[in-house]
Amino acid sequence: MGAFNLIFHRRKKFPPALGQKVLDSILEQDADLVIFSGDLTTSAQKNEFLAAKELLKPIEEKWGEKFFMIPGNHDRYTTKSCKEDWYGQYFPNGKIEGVRSLVIDEQTVVIGYDASKEFLFRSNGYFHEELAQQLKAEIQRHDGKKVILVGHYPVEYPPEVTINSNHEMLNRNLLQELMAEHPPVLYLHGHKHIRWHLGNAVNCGAAGMQSDQPNCQAGYCIIELDDKEKSITSVEMIDIHLN
Repeated sequence: MGAFNLIFHRRKKFPPALGQKVLDSILEQDADLVIFSGDLTTSAQKNEFLAAKELLKPIEEKWGEKFFMIPGNHDRYTTKSCKEDWYGQYFPNGKIEGVRSLVIDEQTVVIGYDASKEFLFRSNGYFHEELAQQLKAEIQRHDGKKVILVGHYPVEYPPEVTINSNHEMLNRNLLQELMAEHPPVLYLHGHKHIRWHLGNAVNCGAAGMQSDQPNCQAGYCIIELDDKEKSITSVEMIDIHLN
């Protein structure tokens, strides 16, 4: 189903040259940290991971471990990709078993979780009780630090965005409860191909998608965070349209 969707639908929306323009723009930034919230691939094929590895090599070289990444549902599309852990093989710095964290400084830690799994005909994530407990323990381990939480799936949706039961994260109420008990300073995610800022949650959108809508067009977000406030700037490749 994923291959069918790619051939007849997604391929036209994700021209490789557009994604390259986004990467070139990111490489010009002087950021302390680069975060990727999932979906390196479209169908979790081995050749796609190889291509992604080559494409993202300059970012890995520039930021090293400060290139923080987690997988998305497209990276877990098939049983074989999960069994062989192609994501972890080709991106060992991003390898994750439930939860992973990276201490940025004495005050800040980035914590990512993996709720992506293979489904035959759906694109759901699965946030289960064991994962909730694992994430809670990791947050408590860094008690006193500002937590930047990274997941692939939205926990809240703007009123104008449709929630699809075959596309949302199952049991997301568990994450909502955990975030209410231990509020992160930011929750960064993707999945829906729309950039938005809702409370402390930021959807980065799709880095390489071509669209007539600026908030859906290829781009990324720049976030500045200090002790008192945060600013979020959406960078959209609105002047670049490829046929």
